[in-house]
Amino acid sequence: MKVIFLTNIVNIGRKDEIKEVSLGFAKNYLLPKKLAKIATPELIKQKEINNQKQKEKLAQEWQKIKEQAQILKNKEFKFLVKVGEKEQLFESINASKILERLAQEKFNISKAQVHLEQPIKKTGVYPVKISFSPEITTEIKIVAEKEIK
Repeated sequence: MKVIFLTNIVNIGRKDEIKEVSLGFAKNYLLPKKLAKIATPELIKQKEINNQKQKEKLAQEWQKIKEQAQILKNKEFKFLVKVGEKEQLFESINASKILERLAQEKFNISKAQVHLEQPIKKTGVYPVKISFSPEITTEIKIVAEKEIK
């Protein structure tokens, strides 16, 4: 008997999975406990349509992520900062400040995606890695320049 699982059941099936199980197991365990429902041809067809829509949606989101990574690739973000002796910054540039700057530029990135080894404490150009996923990463440049009075 084909059933559609309504919840995850360890070593048996995952939620929304369509699987063939024995008639007794379905009637005596899965159906009475509402862990699964009978997979009618209509439900199977609807499930396939929903899966296709979900795949298309994921593909569109993936494409947007790739486009955003391409736009950010090697883009420079300047920070005008107050500087003391030996080009030492009075206030360091950290991941939070980089995020604020990216948000101003309409990039939706979380703190976990910004990989800054340590806060920037001197003037110069610093590469910062942005990870959208394990497969999609890009690098931006943070330019710390002396604020002219």
